[in-house]
Amino acid sequence: MKIKLRISILLFAILFQVVSCSNEKVIPYDDLRLKLSKIREADQSIRESYLSATPKEIPAIIKSMDSIDKANKKDVLNILENYGWIKQSKIGEDAADALFLVVQHSDLKTMKKYFPQLKDLANKHEAKKTYAAMMEDRILMDEGEKQIYGTQAVSGLRETKELIVIWPILDPKNVNKRRTKMGFTTAVEENALRLNALYNPKETLPKKQN
Repeated sequence: MKIKLRISILLFAILFQVVSCSNEKVIPYDDLRLKLSKIREADQSIRESYLSATPKEIPAIIKSMDSIDKANKKDVLNILENYGWIKQSKIGEDAADALFLVVQHSDLKTMKKYFPQLKDLANKHEAKKTYAAMMEDRILMDEGEKQIYGTQAVSGLRETKELIVIWPILDPKNVNKRRTKMGFTTAVEENALRLNALYNPKETLPKKQN
């Protein structure tokens, strides 16, 4: 009787394990790696074209960029909805970059929805901490708040609208310490030079429109 009971328990355990495994979603990492790598290439290629474009070429490039961004967003959001933010160790750096780039170039609602997943993986070394910092800064800027790491720059913040300016920073005295902690290898002043932007630690937020 005891032997039959043990066999029954063992069979039940095996059956439960089989059912559990069959219910787990199989993630096609190889397919996603290939798809996301192509998305990254499209995202960056059009932006490189913009940087080297003549004033006459810019309107057409912006139109193409908008079209590419919409298509990329659709594909990436579909992936995120099905599998969540995927670990970099599973799909590789280029594919992981694509997830960030497309969400970062999307809207505030999308960024706020997926930022917690990115931040969680960054804390586990499965996503870049610099990306988590950049998205947090972008969210804060889009909400009209001061950024934390000094990664975002905008035009139109000063009277001379053409000037690119580093968006105001919270506690600018310690910004470079925070940048180092998040993995940045440059100071905010160097980042400003890279972006061809003006940096003023005392930069104030624009007045919010009613």
